[in-house]
Amino acid sequence: MDADLITISEFSKRAGLSRQAIYKKLDTSLLQYVVNVDGQKMIKRQGLQAVHRKASTGSVKSDITKTDGLYIDSLLDTITILKEQLHVKDGQIQGINNQISEKDSQLSNKDEQIQGLQRLLDQQQRLQAAQHAPALPAQSGIWSRLFGKKDK
Repeated sequence: MDADLITISEFSKRAGLSRQAIYKKLDTSLLQYVVNVDGQKMIKRQGLQAVHRKASTGSVKSDITKTDGLYIDSLLDTITILKEQLHVKDGQIQGINNQISEKDSQLSNKDEQIQGLQRLLDQQQRLQAAQHAPALPAQSGIWSRLFGKKDK
């Protein structure tokens, strides 16, 4: 066996990727490094450098499987549903805020009515106190008492 060739299992260990990921790359980015030896696929060591180079530059396209695509679609559907629910909740919160504002306005009106009634009550109490107070006799000076008419 050529020392420049390694098995897929060994290649996956050295590359830090799963064997499944390596098998997926055999037909694309690693195709030029694949050698068939007695019916077994082997990979040239230079393929490791290519994998590491692509990983470090970020140019490796992620291999999205059908399952991954379905999972992503499911997540996107969930996000859409959650956004709709959030929109509904925002509307409910706005309605509650409107109700709170209306109640605040009503309480302010009630406070004004209470103050007006308190003023009326104070006026009524003063009037009643004035009506029940004894009338003070007219005061006369000392001369009118001395020389004035006397009641008989």
